[in-house]
Amino acid sequence: MISGSGGYKHCTESFLFSFRNLSDMGPTKLPLKVNKGKYGIYCNSGYGPTFGEGYDLYISSEANVNSDSNCRSLSSAYECPPHVTPSIFLTGSENFVVNELEVFVYLG
Repeated sequence: MISGSGGYKHCTESFLFSFRNLSDMGPTKLPLKVNKGKYGIYCNSGYGPTFGEGYDLYISSEANVNSDSNCRSLSSAYECPPHVTPSIFLTGSENFVVNELEVFVYLG
C-alpha cells in the first residue's frame, strides 16, 4: 500500500490516461518512460494525486475550488504523444481547476 507521505514511490507499470483532451486525440495513454519508474507516483499527505518527476501531473488539495493543480512538467517522466505541447495537452493550460478525476490502484 502507498503511504500518505514519503516522497516518490517506485512504480514501473504506472501510466496516465486521458479520455478527452483539448487536442481531440480521443482516449490517450501516457506510459511511464523507460528508466523513470522511480518517479511513477509522488506521495505527500498534503497533496492530491501526484505523478512523475518534477510532478508531470499534480492535483492540489481542494482541487475543485482552486487552480493550483498543474501539468507544467508533463513529459518529464510520462510519454506524451508526438507533436503536442505537453504542458497544455491534458487541460488546455498549465494550471487548472479539477472537474472530474479518477485514480485507480491495482494491488496485485
